[in-house]
Amino acid sequence: MQLGSFVKLIVVGVLIAGLANACSASGDGSSLSGDHGTGLGGQGNEGGSGGGVIFGGSSGQGGSFVGTGVTLSGRVMAPSGAFPISGALVFFTQEDPPAIPSGAYHYECDSMDGKPYALTQADGTWTIADVQPGSWKLVTRKGNFRRIRQIQVTEDMDPAVPEETTTLPAANTTDGMDTIPSFAVVRTSPDETYNLLAKFGLGQLDGSGEIIAGTEQFDMYADSTFGSYPHTSALFDSQAVLDSYHLIFLPCYASSVGVSFVNANVQMLRDYVSKGGRIYNSCTVSLWSEAPFPDYIDYYQDDAPTSFDIGRRTNTAYTTTGNVLDPELAAWLNVVTTDSPTSVPFVNGYVTIDATQEVDDGHGLEEDGGIVKPFTWVVDNGSYPGSPLMVTYNYDYGKVFYSVYETSAGSLTMNSQEYVLLYVILEVGVCDNLPPDVPN
Repeated sequence: MQLGSFVKLIVVGVLIAGLANACSASGDGSSLSGDHGTGLGGQGNEGGSGGGVIFGGSSGQGGSFVGTGVTLSGRVMAPSGAFPISGALVFFTQEDPPAIPSGAYHYECDSMDGKPYALTQADGTWTIADVQPGSWKLVTRKGNFRRIRQIQVTEDMDPAVPEETTTLPAANTTDGMDTIPSFAVVRTSPDETYNLLAKFGLGQLDGSGEIIAGTEQFDMYADSTFGSYPHTSALFDSQAVLDSYHLIFLPCYASSVGVSFVNANVQMLRDYVSKGGRIYNSCTVSLWSEAPFPDYIDYYQDDAPTSFDIGRRTNTAYTTTGNVLDPELAAWLNVVTTDSPTSVPFVNGYVTIDATQEVDDGHGLEEDGGIVKPFTWVVDNGSYPGSPLMVTYNYDYGKVFYSVYETSAGSLTMNSQEYVLLYVILEVGVCDNLPPDVPN
């Protein structure tokens, strides 16, 4: 499906303002369109996100003019403030951005027609030139994380925009100035993605790195006994419940709903993703993605949806290293970690993937002729060389994300494996087909 449209912007000293659609994402290594033809959530352009300077007039102005405005710069940070965000969209507008729908929807990229904008670099920095003096709304967006701040641009202002202005929000506000995605997280162990989201800034952690109950800014479900959280099966009480979320986390280890329950609800899952929902699935509960979407990932040995642990290679967790194939993810890892992107340590893997398959079934992006093209973000170069460790693919308006490993580190700090996971969680949330990045 076409989730946005390109119109090239050409800068030759001045801006010829044209139509362009934008959303937050990394570069073309994560796009299902463009030269790579793989991945998802990216811009489908050449050369990566970069964070280059974009010249533009005031909202809706269009046309050409001599650059007499102000050059402004800043940095986009995670809600926690602990690390930068790569590939975020930052733009100035004089219009009120439309409200973000609360659940699964066709996420078309924001129109950048006549708006000064930029995409952040790996270190989260951005620079936008020729912002005309006046009253603006400064919008920062990464998927369905969005912050809006009023800003008065003057010729003599400090060109450094305060970091808080473009930090991703940690919670929704009633005035719509801060918006976060609606997440449904199945609380399992040891794949404790809820703790990872808290490290990102969507909850508070105790001294051991465990989320403090009641502080989470997402809905928690329980695959077994975890306090008073509703059971996983409650997600499927109706299509409306499922569709009320932007992204659903179905992580490892076990699932007490049973194999027959998953197989009985595959159409609900397909419908949810088809209309724009996202699914995260991991490790030994690969049935959650394999049952509704059996054609795109070829797991180790039998792929029949008769058990949860499709593709299980071993009964004891294996440790390996991975080579990051996406250049923007690799660049970001060089900023936030000390591990080499060509040898990222991964622990707690049980499943392996033999291959991914491009399928001409009409569910892929329109620019790909409807072909679903899975993208491998990280490939094993240790225990099982060549085996994909993390795969994503578009399906109609939605996306699916599967990881062979689980994340169980209980600490206040983040390791490289967690950074990789978080990066792809954010990328799965974005639209497709960002405008091309314009170099300085």
